[in-house]
Amino acid sequence: MSDPIYTHEVVATRFAIDPRALARYERLGLIQSVEDAGVTGFRPSEIQRIWSIVTYQRDLGVNLAGVEVLLKMRDQRDHLQSLLAQLSSEIAGLLADDGEPETHA
Repeated sequence: MSDPIYTHEVVATRFAIDPRALARYERLGLIQSVEDAGVTGFRPSEIQRIWSIVTYQRDLGVNLAGVEVLLKMRDQRDHLQSLLAQLSSEIAGLLADDGEPETHA
């Protein structure tokens, strides 16, 4: 079962922003809408991203260039965390295959 899609109008209303702001965020590549069964809108992961953008701008006063930098840094952090989790899993698998690791007294 796929995630629900929230239309531009629903998202704009939920965050009390102009729908044109969402279009601007899309043009700048900050967010991406999807189309599913003839409905165009945003998945929950993008809703969280939109919430971050609105929070950065409204609560912290960050301009769109700063928002772009913050989102890129967050994306890089998430990617690195994913890589570290994968590496940790691979190391654990290697250790399990070799038996107990040797200890040095």
